[in-house]
Amino acid sequence: MTEFARIFMEYNFPVTQELCVKFLTITVSVLVFSVTFSEKIIKFNNATKLEKRIIKTAWISLIFAIILCGIGLVIHTIAGGQAVWGNFCFEVDKYVQNNDSISYINNFASAAYILITLAGVSFIFGLIMIVVSAIKSKVKQE
Repeated sequence: MTEFARIFMEYNFPVTQELCVKFLTITVSVLVFSVTFSEKIIKFNNATKLEKRIIKTAWISLIFAIILCGIGLVIHTIAGGQAVWGNFCFEVDKYVQNNDSISYINNFASAAYILITLAGVSFIFGLIMIVVSAIKSKVKQE
């Protein structure tokens, strides 16, 4: 294992993996909570089409965040495999550990970080939409 790969596996890999697991837990919790209490948030049965679209947009955004983070976690796991095993071919016993491994690790890790960041943006957008729908519903009641 190269020094870069060792450092990646010792620091970057476990921290990012733990971040993703906690992010997925929070995102799923917010989604379940908002779906469960949608009647309390916007009075779903009496809501206008706009209010329903806003809350549905929030739910879609949260689902999108879950999907992006999950894919990012898988890609990050592939980067971990690259760090441990080196470049792999799709033939048995063809593992090579060299400086090219660094570029593979960087490529996979970078793609994972981009997806995880997009998941975070989608999550924040979903939260904003939940708040907007609640405010719109509250203003309508008054």
